[in-house]
Amino acid sequence: MAKARTPIPEDVAAAVKFAADRTCCICRERGRAVQIHHIDENPTNHAATNLAVLCLLCHNDTQVRGGFGRALRAPDVIIARDDWLETVARRRRLADEAAVQAGVVHAQGAFATAAASTDDDGKCAAPDPSTSTFDKLLAALPAMLRAARALAEEAWDTGVTFQMAEATWDVVSVVADMWVRLARRYPSDHFKGTDPRDFFDSHLRQRGEWHQFIAEPDGAGTGGTIVRIVAAAAMLEEAERMVEDTVVALWSYEDSEGLNRWREAWRTARR
Repeated sequence: MAKARTPIPEDVAAAVKFAADRTCCICRERGRAVQIHHIDENPTNHAATNLAVLCLLCHNDTQVRGGFGRALRAPDVIIARDDWLETVARRRRLADEAAVQAGVVHAQGAFATAAASTDDDGKCAAPDPSTSTFDKLLAALPAMLRAARALAEEAWDTGVTFQMAEATWDVVSVVADMWVRLARRYPSDHFKGTDPRDFFDSHLRQRGEWHQFIAEPDGAGTGGTIVRIVAAAAMLEEAERMVEDTVVALWSYEDSEGLNRWREAWRTARR
């Protein structure tokens, strides 16, 4: 007899998804729809240690069908989940270290304040570079990008494809956080009614697939490990461009000189 399913408490579900960066711990494909999986198959055991974020495809691999063994067993999921949570935590530490190195220790506070800024009618307030919060937000972006890239340099210099690609994705995560903070200046339902992080990740995933496909004209898997680096580098360039385009769209039209200075600082940080 199947056990009665009970809903996962909202605070637990939110914490689990946040810790996993709303990304499947198995395939780690950004932008896929995800759900929370009960590792012990008990839908009433909502302990954080029993929960893992999986996409629909990977979740299907945890199920037993027709008497045959499942593709993903509990120990497999636990190992993948713990490793992915550490990866997400490392990337967040990178963002913090980048903020410290950039001299913007309070950047997250500036991000949060600027992101929450709204008009009296609840709509997104028009950004104004003269306001302290938005000014701090913009000033932090080039400095944080420069610091994040500097922290990744050691891995990039190893020549080891896996390390180089992982370091690049670490920087992508920092840039993604920048864009999400900027995106919250828009109305809450602006990006097709989806969470800005999901919208951003979905776009990056599609672009990543495009770069992988064209890098292997002889078929999938024929390009070798270098394709992983090529795709990651392309994603970083794409993410950096998205931040720049968004800042341009949000900037006050009355301060073109200030915008030009910011763009120069941003493009210098990308080099």
